[in-house]
Amino acid sequence: MRNKILLISLVSGLFVGLLVNISGEPVETGFGKIKLNGLAQFWYQNDNGAIPKDTFRLRRAEIKFLGEIKSEIVSWTIMIDPAQLREDLGRKSPLQDFFITYKPCPCFSVDFGQFKTPFGMESMESSAKLDFIEKAMLASIIKWADYRDIGFALKGDLSIGNIKIKPMLGVYNGKGQNALDDNEPMDIAGRIVVSPISELNLGVAHYNGKSGSNEEENIRTGIEAKFTIEPLSVYGEYATGKTVAKKRNTYYIILRWSNIMSLIKSELPISFIKKKNQEGKSNG
Repeated sequence: MRNKILLISLVSGLFVGLLVNISGEPVETGFGKIKLNGLAQFWYQNDNGAIPKDTFRLRRAEIKFLGEIKSEIVSWTIMIDPAQLREDLGRKSPLQDFFITYKPCPCFSVDFGQFKTPFGMESMESSAKLDFIEKAMLASIIKWADYRDIGFALKGDLSIGNIKIKPMLGVYNGKGQNALDDNEPMDIAGRIVVSPISELNLGVAHYNGKSGSNEEENIRTGIEAKFTIEPLSVYGEYATGKTVAKKRNTYYIILRWSNIMSLIKSELPISFIKKKNQEGKSNG
């Protein structure tokens, strides 16, 4: 069965210092600097499926606090999204991110807390930077990317000549947001992005874990690429894996002309998209 869904999205952002100082710079407090930003995304959705309906929808309502405790060496991030309690009915808390970052040098840092696992190019970007209304199936349907968990991660920002290398490796509960682990092994996730030239990013990611007390396999591998010569960019991802004994494959490819996107975002921050859903289709 096929149905067409028309989505209209309005995105607005917020970036101010705490207590709103005129310059917009972070505010000095007794324990460091604090700044606040946020994102709201409103949808109008019309679905002509078996039961036709149209509705307004609050897709995102992100409020994010960032702070520094000791210069740039120790920082913290807290992000809540009350809209997600409705978007994900199984979720019991609006808490999205809550982690501390220790950065002893510019090329190395460690995150402790709850944050996104390192999988998926599109999901590691802010939702405010999306070219389209929603993220690809990799994140929005299969939930392999844009996935938060509790643990810690090591991150690097290295250079070998003109080649830039950004590795990230983390250990997590494997149970998702705001949840305790329910089995013995920890889940491991890693991603590395290499930029041989400034216009090209190539990446690979892998997630290896177990689901539930019966420890069913929860593994996935993804590759990504992005090539940009302004105003043109081409990017995409492919991922394959197995979750709760079910094998999946998903991919997407996007061609973007930034002059058009800039016009839409600056002059008319409303975007339109039509989606066709078909049972059994795995590409995003």
